[in-house]
Amino acid sequence: MKLAVSILAAAALSAAALFPAFASATEAAPPANADKGLALELNRVAPGSAGCLLTFVIRNDTGRAIDAARYEVVLFNKAGLVEQLTTLDFGALAPAKTVVRQFDLPGVSCPNLSRLLVNGPAGCTGGDDNRTAAPLCTAPLHLSSRTDIAVIQ
Repeated sequence: MKLAVSILAAAALSAAALFPAFASATEAAPPANADKGLALELNRVAPGSAGCLLTFVIRNDTGRAIDAARYEVVLFNKAGLVEQLTTLDFGALAPAKTVVRQFDLPGVSCPNLSRLLVNGPAGCTGGDDNRTAAPLCTAPLHLSSRTDIAVIQ
């Protein structure tokens, strides 16, 4: 059994050495649906005038305009307890456009935060025909964070 594993490992290393462009291309390939939905990044966390200032970068890759996007979020402290439940209104999101939104959360201590849970949409409207809003509200969220605070759903 160990010999078979060794042979497989040697074959994999040989293939990677012979075809480095293929190996790096497959590792760097984005997920098939990466261009659909909304990309939401927690970009910066800093003390604000009222509490903790959260800066988000959001990109609308749904292919449709979103007139108003609101999401319910839960902030957890380092002890794992809910610090605050709130709704963040990201406003209008044009298709294929990246925007920055900031939220100053009163009474929240930035150093005490550990994670942010996006519970889900709290309401949104899209285009002239609000029947299209429901799919836009539930568009896949691609979450990321450039801070020490994890962003999850």
